[in-house]
Amino acid sequence: MRGDAFDNRIVVQACYGSDADRAQEVLDNLDPKDLVPIDQGAVDRLAGWLSELALPSRPLSGPLLLIYASEDDIVDVAWLDKASSAACALGGTIESVVRVGQGHGDLDGSPAVPWVRERFDGFEAPNSCP
Repeated sequence: MRGDAFDNRIVVQACYGSDADRAQEVLDNLDPKDLVPIDQGAVDRLAGWLSELALPSRPLSGPLLLIYASEDDIVDVAWLDKASSAACALGGTIESVVRVGQGHGDLDGSPAVPWVRERFDGFEAPNSCP
């Protein structure tokens, strides 16, 4: 990574607020060459870093509520499905809520507060895992 991609590597991770507007501006104006690995060593390092970040890396320590938008243009829905399936395979308890027709910026996350409250009140978490 080099050029504006490197200079703005923290900014482009913003999901909300004024930083998100700046992130979108940076992403819209990136030179694709700034994202191409320069050699095989760079490719190998990138593959290693991505493997370290891949989720899940271990079994969940508690139940998980996963709320996501079917029309998200930033977060890859197929990746979420794959990651949640992997967490389920590791024995996780996951309640998946897909907000059909919603996108990244208008996702209704309101079910999260009552879901957390129910966990503190001792209710067992729903499980969407097969």
